[in-house]
Amino acid sequence: ELPRSINFKRWVRLPKTLIDMIFGCGFYSRLDFLYSDESAVVMRSSDSVFLIDRSTFEFRLLIQFESKDRRRDTIAFDSQTYAIFLFVDESERWLKAHMSDLGNSEVEEADGSDGSCEVFRFLPQTAGKAEEEWKRPELLSAQYSLDSKARVCEACLTLDGFSDAFCMLGAQYIPSTDTALVLDAESGLWSLPCKAARWC
Repeated sequence: ELPRSINFKRWVRLPKTLIDMIFGCGFYSRLDFLYSDESAVVMRSSDSVFLIDRSTFEFRLLIQFESKDRRRDTIAFDSQTYAIFLFVDESERWLKAHMSDLGNSEVEEADGSDGSCEVFRFLPQTAGKAEEEWKRPELLSAQYSLDSKARVCEACLTLDGFSDAFCMLGAQYIPSTDTALVLDAESGLWSLPCKAARWC
């Protein structure tokens, strides 16, 4: 017996202004879903994080990162505090710094031992700065600023060995463990404890 028909239909057509923003860095810009609840959907393009209001279908830019090709970077959205964790891929910088020390056969095994990835945190703006004073805003009213950027740490993620080097395949916030998981270029799974990372 064939399964019943499933009502799989278009939810909303994204406005042209949003499409232009998503693909502003080129046709191969990334587009990822970061978080969704009953009020909104949070998504990212290559260099921006934006929100779509579920009731009005209007979109709002939450934050746009500094000018740079961000296709290799990845983002985790912390659903407990709405913090944005930006994992910056520094593979090309690492290779330029170390290429003279590596033979071609060794590049694939380079482990980025002085930091192939930097982690930054952006908290939504609230009155309280310390953990005990801070309150999570409503998602639809959350405001972010580049001035809130805080460096969390760096890590030695394994690099892919080709000329178009990268060290990350993706990231995801896991509520049950309060961690951000990152998959590196050689299938290594890295875990960032978000409780410590939020207030460092």
